[in-house]
Amino acid sequence: MSRPRLSRAESKEQTRRRVLEAAARVFRRRGYRGASVEAIAAEAGYTVGALYSNFEGKDDLLLALLEEEIGEITKRVVAAAGEAGDAIEKLRRGALEWMALLEEEREFYVLLIEFWILWVRDPELRPEHAERFAALRRGLGQLVEEQARQVGLSLRLSPEEVGAAVVALADGLALQRLADREAFSDDLLATLLATLIPALAEAR
Repeated sequence: MSRPRLSRAESKEQTRRRVLEAAARVFRRRGYRGASVEAIAAEAGYTVGALYSNFEGKDDLLLALLEEEIGEITKRVVAAAGEAGDAIEKLRRGALEWMALLEEEREFYVLLIEFWILWVRDPELRPEHAERFAALRRGLGQLVEEQARQVGLSLRLSPEEVGAAVVALADGLALQRLADREAFSDDLLATLLATLIPALAEAR
């Protein structure tokens, strides 16, 4: 029995998905600098032209991949936090899930660091990506603000400032963990975040 023919839109999406999956494998093996559009296209089983019909180039491919994976990571962290009842335990569960993901997705985080170094030096890319991270800080800060409100506390800092503190803790510990797996226990981030609300808030 023959398979139904894909529509043009379906075929394009299938190509895009295969190129992204191939890019993920090549980036993990070779890193950002070592990867090439030719290697990614060959891995996907397509021509370089097919790759460029879906992505602008290597930067665009990596950005699409990072956004997709960050979205999945965010879902897992939020889902883990959602299993808890009180505000402090939500932060703790979310932090533990983040550390577990760091263990599972070590190469992904290394890629993120590599891309970070490139775009912060690029005056054209920097404003666009700076806004992406600002949105992340605001989102995290609003989440902490909501949890603080549930326990009758009012934050002394803006949500974006609180989000910056959370990101700094998570990223800083991640860098230490990448360098030395035994540097600290899995629950250190959870312990630090559990003290964050009382430290940055005051009773209303």
